[in-house]
Amino acid sequence: ASGLTDPERTIHSVVGKEAMIDTLLGKKFRVSPDAFFQVNVPAAEVLYKLVGDWCSFDSEAVNNTCLLDICCGTGTIGQIYSDQVKRVLGFELVEQAVADAKVNAEMNGTLACVDIRGDPSYQSIC
Repeated sequence: ASGLTDPERTIHSVVGKEAMIDTLLGKKFRVSPDAFFQVNVPAAEVLYKLVGDWCSFDSEAVNNTCLLDICCGTGTIGQIYSDQVKRVLGFELVEQAVADAKVNAEMNGTLACVDIRGDPSYQSIC
């Protein structure tokens, strides 16, 4: 895998797999070395539950809300709340994180409403 800040840098796995799988609020996430993921899972679960409470998702949100997950990393927030909104658009600069987020959407069965893209500054959101 190449690094974001130095495209010439290459990461080699010496022992084990090239990516890890972790679970957060009942969903599984593949995490590669260049991808962002909250490593303190218990604290992240508390934080993400609080975010959900603040957002006050209701039955109307499922039909009308598009959740924008900016700098989404492996897609955790968007995928955790994907069943409570109409659509999720995730944006991430790190190519490997985008690849992980797409794999995670497939693993978690959220492909129908989760769309992970690259740099949001070059795209039309609507």
